[in-house]
Amino acid sequence: MAKSGAVRRLLRGVYVDARLPDTTGLRAKALSLVLPSDAVACRGTAAWLLGVPVERLRRAEDGAIPLEVARDQATSSVRRHGVRGYVAKLPVEDLTLVHGVPCTNPIRTALDLARWCDRWDGLAYLDAMVRFGVTSLAALEDALPTLDTLPWCEQGRELVGYVDPGAASAMESFMRLRYLDAGFPRPQTQVPVLDDAGVSRYFLDCGLLAHLFGFEYDGEEFHGPEFGAHDTERRLWIADRGWRLEVFRKHVLLARTPEFEFIIGAALGMDPVVMSYEERRRTRLHQKRRRTTAA
Repeated sequence: MAKSGAVRRLLRGVYVDARLPDTTGLRAKALSLVLPSDAVACRGTAAWLLGVPVERLRRAEDGAIPLEVARDQATSSVRRHGVRGYVAKLPVEDLTLVHGVPCTNPIRTALDLARWCDRWDGLAYLDAMVRFGVTSLAALEDALPTLDTLPWCEQGRELVGYVDPGAASAMESFMRLRYLDAGFPRPQTQVPVLDDAGVSRYFLDCGLLAHLFGFEYDGEEFHGPEFGAHDTERRLWIADRGWRLEVFRKHVLLARTPEFEFIIGAALGMDPVVMSYEERRRTRLHQKRRRTTAA
């Protein structure tokens, strides 16, 4: 039925009629079927329950939203196939109910993700939570002092400082983080390109208005062959206004080489700070090990 499109999977082991709209109530009902009675939804599962769009979330290889749950430190973690269980301090003020289902509140969820995720995933979550009104940048900044005694608080503070709700996709968040890691000046998101009447005709994913330079991520969904003519017309129009625009695809952003950094550096006349693939890999493995150990 799933292969035919008659049903869709919400969580591992939970399916729903494909005709039903994706609502917070439906997500809560699905989660209530698999959430242990003595645990609360946390991290990515809490973000999902709180309303972050599915396409913004990190999913398992089979496409399911991983079930992440937490118990209070006085107990042991949930050990069940398909469940990522954690133990943590769970003060009442850090919890909320969504249609009767307990989960960490938006601030706690965002800060947990900022600390425990890989940096690129963490920033994508934070951008999305602010973009879709799950929380606000001001609220996150006000809550930063609560991180002071927690593990990996430095990463949490760093990512909150990078939050920008103008990121329209997770890959745009990752692209911006890679740009910032290279030491380039902080970019503006959704940069307007004006026509002769001073009206914004197009918006660039990221850019520097003072340099008339922009850079964008083209995903396959909205920039396939059928969109080629429109994309070409748009870019020619932008170039005619004096802008230099660099466009990147996933294979460049996820590549082992520093091609992205050198393209941006050449456009800005700056030497990028380049981390080799092996350095990035070692950092990622270290992050993975530290999360596993803490869990």
